[in-house]
Formats: sequence, structure tokens, C-alpha cells
Amino acid sequence: MRCSHDGCRWQAIAASAAGARRQYAEHLVATHTEQVDADVPEGKVQVRVDDEWETMTVEQARSYHDRFEASDD
Repeated sequence: MRCSHDGCRWQAIAASAAGARRQYAEHLVATHTEQVDADVPEGKVQVRVDDEWETMTVEQARSYHDRFEASDD
């Protein structure tokens, strides 16, 4: 598993797919997130879309990410 951010060369080193996903999640939080002073409702996340922050559910964020990744192919 590799990081999908442009220019990031991070790659998971794990014995299992679950371990790689856990490492990837930790990498994303440590490297590609930023703290903002905003009220985000419980169960929601913020995703940057075209230089704007949008609040959505985790499922919507996953779907957005999957569509974004598919458009790069």
C-alpha cells in the first residue's frame, strides 16, 4: 500500500492487509491532516474539495476518495 498524495513516497511495511491499512491511517493523520478551529458534528469529517472544506459522513468521504482515486487512472 502506498500513499495516494502527490509527491508522497510513503509505503506500508506490514505482514497483513489490515496492518497496512492501520499504518496508512496513522500516516495520513500524522502527515496529511491539519487541525482547524471548526465545529464538526459528531460522526462527520471534513474533506477538502477544490480548496474548500466540506463536512460529510465518513461513508461519503470514502465514496468521494474512491471516485477521486478512480479519476486518476
